Amino acid sequence: MNEIKQNLKNKIIELCSVMSVSGFEKRAADTLYATIGKDFDEIKTDSVGNHIFIKRCNKEDAPTCLVDAHFDEVGMMVTDILDGGFLKFAMKYVKDPTVKVKQLVCNFPDDTKISNEWDRKFQDYARAYSKNLGAEFLKVHTGNVLYYADIKINILYTQENYLDSNADGMMKNFNGASVVTQFVMGDGSKVLVGADHPVDGTYNGAV
Repeated sequence: MNEIKQNLKNKIIELCSVMSVSGFEKRAADTLYATIGKDFDEIKTDSVGNHIFIKRCNKEDAPTCLVDAHFDEVGMMVTDILDGGFLKFAMKYVKDPTVKVKQLVCNFPDDTKISNEWDRKFQDYARAYSKNLGAEFLKVHTGNVLYYADIKINILYTQENYLDSNADGMMKNFNGASVVTQFVMGDGSKVLVGADHPVDGTYNGAV
């Protein structure tokens, strides 16, 4: 058993050491394919870069189990080392002045249901950021439908569906990233965008 644990630990270290900065995930994708690709019946990549691994059990009417995760990571390029040990970083994405933000879409529960002071401040920050952009601040909830050009966005689930509430109905362990959406493209194709799903028991975030 100790050998199995050590092998698993070594494999995790190996996989986590592969560079996978957002927008430059090819090396990580190649490693993923080489590591687990042979164990799946079908592998495909959709139009937005999701890597889909399908394993069939060949049992009629068997339930479908979806496990989703992201494998990108924060990446920065150091451009200068300043006195005192401070670092200067290059911008990873250069802002295009011709692109205007019309809406800032956020995943927040109703104001009356946020019990954590930090989360309330985070929402205030998002509102201020939206105002600075000159954009509309929009909170989404399960069942909402958004339209952008010829794309329809269905809000399938938000943290409001799963988070435990106390007697006053206040949200605890709020996670602003947990929203599951479905994009319906103009050509009829559909893309499911998953959410962050902690496994530490703080909330039930499974899709």
